[in-house]
Amino acid sequence: MSSSLNNELEKRIISVAVALPLFLLLILLHPLSFIAVFIFLSGVSMIELARMYFSKQEQIVAIGLSLALLGWFYFSWWFLEQSFPFLGWYLGFLILIVWIITQPQIPLEKMVFLFTGWWFCIIFPFFWVKTGFLSGRKTVIFLAFLVWLNDIFAYFLGKKWGRHKVVPNISPGKSWEGLLGGLIIAAFFGGVFANFNLIPFSPFLGFLCGFLLGLVGFLGDIFESSLKRRVKLKDSGNFLPGHGGVLDRFDSFFTVGPLVFILGTMWGG
Repeated sequence: MSSSLNNELEKRIISVAVALPLFLLLILLHPLSFIAVFIFLSGVSMIELARMYFSKQEQIVAIGLSLALLGWFYFSWWFLEQSFPFLGWYLGFLILIVWIITQPQIPLEKMVFLFTGWWFCIIFPFFWVKTGFLSGRKTVIFLAFLVWLNDIFAYFLGKKWGRHKVVPNISPGKSWEGLLGGLIIAAFFGGVFANFNLIPFSPFLGFLCGFLLGLVGFLGDIFESSLKRRVKLKDSGNFLPGHGGVLDRFDSFFTVGPLVFILGTMWGG
């Protein structure tokens, strides 16, 4: 292994050693700290997305509007009626239309990108919060472990044995060998976690859950890679040394949020 790879691996290990215990502590500490974690992740990831696609002047509006919507979404969900969060999204969409009309020099693609980012970085992670209140915050942790186990083993198995690339034009490092290995590990531990009642499924459904989370998480990883490829960036940011930005680390995690909630609602016991 080359010196550069050793340095990258060392940075990854240090980042995980520092960030993971803090993440787990805040998830378990209190419902408000649990919510705060996801507000933070959504906010930072939206800032990263805006910096990827918008000029510095445009970022003021894009980031300001995104953070306002994020704040309104959680505030209205916690304190007001269920319909109020979506009123905020409707108003945000109307503001976006006004921005398009008044700033015709800004490509429409950027506006579509921003609207997509609201779903990917705010709505999708919110379903993890919903799952925490539905099935418990410990369930969130073990389901998150399945996503990360898939990511970790897909990365290392792909580095070691990866020969056949999945989407070389988008993410040259992703291989079929790594993908398959990650899915097998996630499925196996899904069954194990379910067998020990760490997630609210039967062992078979836990196995299937791990497989589905790994597969959908992979799609989210590829989606985020395609966004970076369009603007010729390697990382979305530098928040986590060795990992890049929040989006680089949590792309799969965000993508499976709605799936986690759906599976918990359908299969949870």
